[in-house]
Amino acid sequence: VKYSQEMSKNDEVQKVARWKAQIAGWEQDKRNTKDKAKIDSLDKTIAEYKSYIDNAKLNKKGDDSNGQYGLLGVWALSDWGVEIPNQYWEAEDNFWRHMQKPDGSFVYYCPAAPAGEGSPSMGVAGIASLFICQEFVDTELRLVPKPDKNIELGLAWLNGQFTGGGDYYYLYGVERVGLASGLKFFGTKNWYKEGAKGIIAAQAADGSWVAGGYGSIVGTSYALLFLARGRNPVVFNKLEYKGPWNARPRDDAYVTRWISKHYEKPVNWQSVNLQVSADEWLDAPILLITGSQDPKFTKEDVDKLRGFINAGGMIFSTADGGTPAFTTAMKKYAGEVVGKKYEMRTLPRNHELFSKDL
Repeated sequence: VKYSQEMSKNDEVQKVARWKAQIAGWEQDKRNTKDKAKIDSLDKTIAEYKSYIDNAKLNKKGDDSNGQYGLLGVWALSDWGVEIPNQYWEAEDNFWRHMQKPDGSFVYYCPAAPAGEGSPSMGVAGIASLFICQEFVDTELRLVPKPDKNIELGLAWLNGQFTGGGDYYYLYGVERVGLASGLKFFGTKNWYKEGAKGIIAAQAADGSWVAGGYGSIVGTSYALLFLARGRNPVVFNKLEYKGPWNARPRDDAYVTRWISKHYEKPVNWQSVNLQVSADEWLDAPILLITGSQDPKFTKEDVDKLRGFINAGGMIFSTADGGTPAFTTAMKKYAGEVVGKKYEMRTLPRNHELFSKDL
């Protein structure tokens, strides 16, 4: 053990010496150029390597990749009924917020933020981790959504850079964001459809996928983890609109989780937006609309709701806090959807819609 500790210590010393030499070379490169873009790039690299040195001095060897897997493991334990102390979720939430860069991305090594270079795979890891932590640290029932600057910043970064491509480890992280957030779209991009298209096209004749220098076993594992997302049916699509649609961000997740466990069948949930065609909502039979105020749907929005109904879908709306303004507005929109031919009425308690056998 003592020999192993000494070898580890010597290796750390050698790495720090190598990093210092590289930094000295980059500092010289800065002095030899007047190219501002090159100087900015060198500054970023120097700052990142200085953070590595600080990391080594603090004897902190953690990275966000391992941190992500640890969090996912604890989340799975919690899902199966293991009680996790609130302090754990609060510490994780604080950690991931600390690791985020001003542009919304996340760095790989701790404690490099915010100077370190953002990584695509760590960007999606950070966003997914924040959504997971939100479930446990933000449990207040409210009528107006609580802004979360870190999540908003992360999603803005992801919406701007997501193309559907990337290595399989990154795409697995994308799938984790989708699972934790419920988002079907990044902006107007269907992340699953775009990612699956590229993965399927890259499959080898023997059924495998190759992940760069990690070989076919790792590549195939990550590709299948992504594609498996599409095997579970979606029960609810929750509608995003300009208003308090998400004051209780885990409502859809909770009811879907209950259904999944009660019927012993894995099912998913997701959120959809009004920027896309109503056809994009049809992967779930029920469109969930929640809020505490009039959603102020436009004629075009109502047309999309009508299209969803005519295609066989069902709209389920619920007022947060029982607010009458939302209920009154939804009754009005229901009338518009059916061309004012029918009126809403209270169903008797023995109606088949309330039957457990439906």
